[in-house]
Amino acid sequence: MAPSSVATAKTGSQLQNLTAASARGGIDDVETAVWNWQTPAAPGAAAPQLPATAVAAPTPAPTATRKQPNIVLLAGALMAGLVVLLISGFALALKMGSRHPHSAPATNPAHVGASHTDLPVVSGNMTGNVTTTAEVVSSTTTTMTTTTTMTTMTPRSTTVAGASGASLRGAVKCYNLYSQLNMNPLQKYPNNPDSEAFGFATCKLCTNGTAHCTSLLHGGKSDLIASHIHLAEGPDADGSRSEGPPVINFCGSNAQGLILDGADYAAPCVQWTDGAAHNKDMVGVLVPNFNRGLTAAQRVEDVVKRPHMYYFNFHSLASWNHWYPKPHGMARGVLVLQGVELEL
Repeated sequence: MAPSSVATAKTGSQLQNLTAASARGGIDDVETAVWNWQTPAAPGAAAPQLPATAVAAPTPAPTATRKQPNIVLLAGALMAGLVVLLISGFALALKMGSRHPHSAPATNPAHVGASHTDLPVVSGNMTGNVTTTAEVVSSTTTTMTTTTTMTTMTPRSTTVAGASGASLRGAVKCYNLYSQLNMNPLQKYPNNPDSEAFGFATCKLCTNGTAHCTSLLHGGKSDLIASHIHLAEGPDADGSRSEGPPVINFCGSNAQGLILDGADYAAPCVQWTDGAAHNKDMVGVLVPNFNRGLTAAQRVEDVVKRPHMYYFNFHSLASWNHWYPKPHGMARGVLVLQGVELEL
C-alpha cells in the first residue's frame, strides 16, 4: 500500500474516532479533539478534510430546535388574545346589564337627577356598588316622598289659623261691668245707720261661668252680710227702680238666720275699717234656685244683652233686721256694660 493511502486511511480512522468522541463529549470536546489532531501535522502537509457525512450530519439539529419555540409562542399569543377578547365581552355585558337597576327607581324626574348625581361615586366591583347605589337611591326616594307628603299636607299657617279660628269661636268671653252704689228709695227707712253709704263695684263676668267683682263702700256702719247681682222683675221693670231675686252670689255670711238663697257665699264680706269697706276680687256663685234652665254662660249673655235689668246690691245687718223676712238691701246700683274681653 502506498504511504499516502496508508496516511489517508489512518487519517480517516482517527477522524471517526474523534467524531465518536465528540458525540460522547460534546462540541467542545470535538474542537479540542480536532485541535489535538491537527497539531502533529507537518508544516507543509495538506490539511485533512472532514468527510461530508461527518460535517453535514450535525447541521439540521439546531434548525429544528429553533423553529419549535416560535410555534409555541404564536399559539400562546393567540390564546392570550382570545382570553382578552372574552374578558372584554364579559365586562361589556356586565356594564350593559348594570344600567337597568338605575333606570328602575327613576319614576320621578327629581329622583332621576339624584341617581345620576350618585353615579360618579361608583367604583371597584361594579355589581356590588350598583346594588349599593340602588339601595341609597331607594332610601333617598323614601325621604323625598315623605317631604313631599309634608309639603302637600295642610300648611302650618293654615292649621294654626284653623286652630286660632276654632279658639276664637270657642273663646271665653268676659264682660266688664260697672255699678254706682247708693241708697235706693226702696231701701229708705227711719233711723237707718247706713243711710249715708255709697260706693261702686266693678265686675268681670265670663261665659265659662266665672264671675269676679271688686267693691269699695264708704259711710256705712252696720255689718255687711250679703252681696248679689239681682234681676229686676215685674211690668216696666228695670235695675234702677225695681226689685227681683239674686241670681249671682258674691261675699256674704252663711250663718243661719241670715240671707240664705240656696247657694253658699264663697267668702264673708270685709267689714268697715275707718268708715270704708273694700271687698276685692269677690268670687261669684250662680244661684240655682233663680237660674232654672239657664247655664252660667246663658246668664252672663243675658246680663250683657240687657244690663239695665240687673243691679248690684249690698245687704247690711241693720237693713235685714228692718225688712225681715224680705230683704231690700242697703245700697245698690244698676249695671252698666263697659267692654268685652276674649280669653283663649
